[in-house]
Amino acid sequence: NVRKAFAACIDRQHLLDEALYGHSAVIHSIIPENHPFYPTEGLVQYAYNPNLGRELLASAGWTETDGDDFLDRNGIKFQVTLNATADNPMREIIAQRVQEDLRICGVDVVIELLPNREYFGDGPDGTLFGRSFDLGEFAWLVGVAPRASMYYCDQWPSQDNGWSGSNAPGYCNPAYDLLGKQAEATLSRAEQKLLYAQALVILSEDLPVLPLFQRVSVSATRPGVLNYKPNPTIDSPTWNIWEWDIQ
Repeated sequence: NVRKAFAACIDRQHLLDEALYGHSAVIHSIIPENHPFYPTEGLVQYAYNPNLGRELLASAGWTETDGDDFLDRNGIKFQVTLNATADNPMREIIAQRVQEDLRICGVDVVIELLPNREYFGDGPDGTLFGRSFDLGEFAWLVGVAPRASMYYCDQWPSQDNGWSGSNAPGYCNPAYDLLGKQAEATLSRAEQKLLYAQALVILSEDLPVLPLFQRVSVSATRPGVLNYKPNPTIDSPTWNIWEWDIQ
């Protein structure tokens, strides 16, 4: 309920409008809506609703008792640290907006901006992959197949996997793992789409991460270049280079 409260308290559209001047879209999964494997039903979408956020926090025992407008439980103030990388204006804007939005819900957010090497460094010293954070900002790449494996139980960053695991939140749901791995193992596109959809619905219900928005990929071509088609599921803009031509 605390994670869902944070999702309700953060105005992602406002955040997007400030960080990218509105030139993108809020997303509700680890893949965007224009991805061919995006679930057509069942995906939980969290709308901006600070009143609901406060209700969910109250259900978890966090209430305002001493008149300072911050929530507390058993005498402990609800304060969390939000980590992001320094010298990155977009991430700084995100952190500031999250801080302001959670303040409305009674949560005190302390922003701590770190150098890239410290924040994204290998564990146990790296903040993100050493899993020594309260809230953390990060981005990921979208592929032709959804990267469900990012949040498998065996992807916790640890000494055993050389701190190479991608599951920084420490999420673990065997049902999610099973569906994702079955999707990876089948050659049937129809079956794969169904399995990934079921896995992504579980991820949206459990909410180990709150997807914010699609990043904008900007590129340009000279006049007369034909069939240049940026694709959100492909890392390289040259994915269809055999179709290119000059008018």
